[in-house]
Amino acid sequence: MSIETPVFKEEDYDSFCCLMQKCPDNCCHGWGVPLDDDALKRFRAEKGLFGLKLRLTIHGKEQKIFSPLSLSCPHLRPDGLCGLQKKKGEAFIAEVCRIYPRVMINYGPRAEFLLDLSCIHAASLFLSRGNTLLIPGKEEELPEQYGNNDEEAYFEKLLSSREEMSCRLRDTKGDAEGLDSLLRILLAGSRKLQDGLLKGGGEEEWALFGAKPCAKRLFPLPIADLNEMMSTCFYEEWLKYSLPFLYRICRLYYRRFDRLSYEKGERELMRLFEKHVAGKEELVSLFTEHIISVLLRRYLMSYEDYSPFRHVKEALLACNLFLLFYMLWSEKYGPPIPLTMAHILSVTEKRMFHNEYALKDLLAAVKL
Repeated sequence: MSIETPVFKEEDYDSFCCLMQKCPDNCCHGWGVPLDDDALKRFRAEKGLFGLKLRLTIHGKEQKIFSPLSLSCPHLRPDGLCGLQKKKGEAFIAEVCRIYPRVMINYGPRAEFLLDLSCIHAASLFLSRGNTLLIPGKEEELPEQYGNNDEEAYFEKLLSSREEMSCRLRDTKGDAEGLDSLLRILLAGSRKLQDGLLKGGGEEEWALFGAKPCAKRLFPLPIADLNEMMSTCFYEEWLKYSLPFLYRICRLYYRRFDRLSYEKGERELMRLFEKHVAGKEELVSLFTEHIISVLLRRYLMSYEDYSPFRHVKEALLACNLFLLFYMLWSEKYGPPIPLTMAHILSVTEKRMFHNEYALKDLLAAVKL
């Protein structure tokens, strides 16, 4: 590890331990499992009937994926354990299976190691803490650098703006109206920043809090925008088999809103919000921390793609889906127990951030 690259880790990163067969919703379903080149070499070198069966489970256009239809991995055993790991050991399985839900990103000037909230256990840890904090850490080996940007001054500005956003968000202290007002400012500021970056703007473009606030309500988004989001490929009938818990929650949405006009749907949305969220400072603070968590995991990607507005928008949309599903569940069944809350969060994150088509559709559906 280069001594010039400081490492920061989520506080639960090193102590995280997979629940294995005790996991209430394991990571071996709901997505295709990408196979790294080293794993493919190991799999193709296996001989006999085991090797033949193993190779027959590899699919995709480039023959680099398990479970292409997002159903359960073909090597998931009935007891919830990995058949490949059980037979050949942890070193044999694909890299993504060994490290998940750990996310290791080396930006060059800084490396960050976090836990992906699409894992229900990681989501449970986040909900029990109520925040995501990064602390200095050590790592013997860093992953390959994300992208090839070497403008460290730009990176430091990104890092500073992310810190400022996080501090301002926490300063809302569970006030729903204050959070909505701040999000309008942040969204407008990040758009101004992105436009300035693409036009080669100067220092003044980094004034995140100087732009005219977005006119649209953002917490919660209007029902028209939520309807557009739920009309994308984020939801599809196939979820019944690949992510049945998410399918169940999405059906709650359609049963409640599908036959309502925009006007009646908006009134119903705000009724749910006032009943289940508004005025509950601890709960609003939790949704605020979820926004911060998404920013921690995705905002610095702007170092490569120069899209701070996109990544702020991603955090906003992810939070609104989590908020919507929380309200729907609470109205139907009462406030969710901690494990159910973690389940709602994890399946939302899995579908949004681990399906490039769903994420692309969601971003295009909401005009901000």
